[in-house]
Amino acid sequence: MRRFFAHNRRLVREIEQLEHKSRRPDVLVDDELIYAFYDSIVPSGMHNGADFDRWRRDAEGQNPSLLFLRREDLMRHEAAGITTAQFPHHLEMAGRSLTLEYHHEPGSPRDV
Repeated sequence: MRRFFAHNRRLVREIEQLEHKSRRPDVLVDDELIYAFYDSIVPSGMHNGADFDRWRRDAEGQNPSLLFLRREDLMRHEAAGITTAQFPHHLEMAGRSLTLEYHHEPGSPRDV
């Protein structure tokens, strides 16, 4: 898997987790904005994987992070204050460490 793709998928998953934690389904931008990011970088005329890979190798030679999305690219501006720091992985209580899980699915038994 290409490094940029793995990086971008990991960021999308992290922001999807923030949506669950914050109980807000509007943190991650929509697919059209992600498409616009790539459309603004990848030259027109890329019609197959081989052409894209050739172009990508040359472009990444000049700028290795060219196709790497940033967290700011994937988060809606009105949700920018939502961070992982607000949602810890563990809670210390009465000398015990409790693992926390977040899941936003209204109506589901897991959504408590």
